[in-house]
Amino acid sequence: MYRAYFNLEENPFTTSPDPRFFYLAPSHTESVAKCEYAIRNKSGLAIVYGDVGTGKTTILNKLRERFGDEGFTIAVMNNPNQTSDTALLKAIAAEFGLKPLRTKQGAFNKLQEFPRRGLAEVCDPTGAIRDLLNLSLLHDKKH
Repeated sequence: MYRAYFNLEENPFTTSPDPRFFYLAPSHTESVAKCEYAIRNKSGLAIVYGDVGTGKTTILNKLRERFGDEGFTIAVMNNPNQTSDTALLKAIAAEFGLKPLRTKQGAFNKLQEFPRRGLAEVCDPTGAIRDLLNLSLLHDKKH
């Protein structure tokens, strides 16, 4: 309907953001830069958070586009719902194509050896977990 009326080449609305049309607004610049720095320098965890519709998925897609062709192995977990830390470790390992042992330690060991194996194969594993706040195991921990 919109394509014909406005003489557009592509549909203007889709269910997920298209990184080709990403506008790096000032509010996104710092998030993208920090994530890119963390990935390139292997400095550990980078967290992007915000309300629904603020561009977190768009930033993630842009980073996947940017790093996917550079030898990075990228795994993304959408809406994780694991109820234990063991299940989360096993799910992360599975996203990277690893077959972890049944135990928490087995999954942890597979994840630890993966970057070393990746370096030997000239790939760099990078992971992203979307909607981490929905993870019940974070809410169930009592300190």
